[in-house]
Amino acid sequence: MYNPKLCNIQSSRFHLGNLVYDAINQSLSSETETIYLRQKLNEVLYYMVSNQSRLVSRHDLIEKVWDGNFYTGVKAVTHSVCKLRKTFSELGETSIKIRTLPKQGYTLQIN
Repeated sequence: MYNPKLCNIQSSRFHLGNLVYDAINQSLSSETETIYLRQKLNEVLYYMVSNQSRLVSRHDLIEKVWDGNFYTGVKAVTHSVCKLRKTFSELGETSIKIRTLPKQGYTLQIN
């Protein structure tokens, strides 16, 4: 699936714990299951993977993923992070954490 925001990436496949994340195909795969991500969710995950272990602010995500639309983006960021956490859990992955730093943002941590 073509996504213009991700078309210039160097590598589209990443190993996240025991999962394989394919940004171009918008998928997260374990050994037994693949979950396909909606476009915005894929963009949030890609931005977090690209900035792994760094603080990603809510403002950054709204600017990059929702093109600065704060009206939609504020609630959508919270929903997206919640959905990603649920997806990791559904795939049985416990080594990936999205840590919330109140009033600052999020960090993606892979143990």
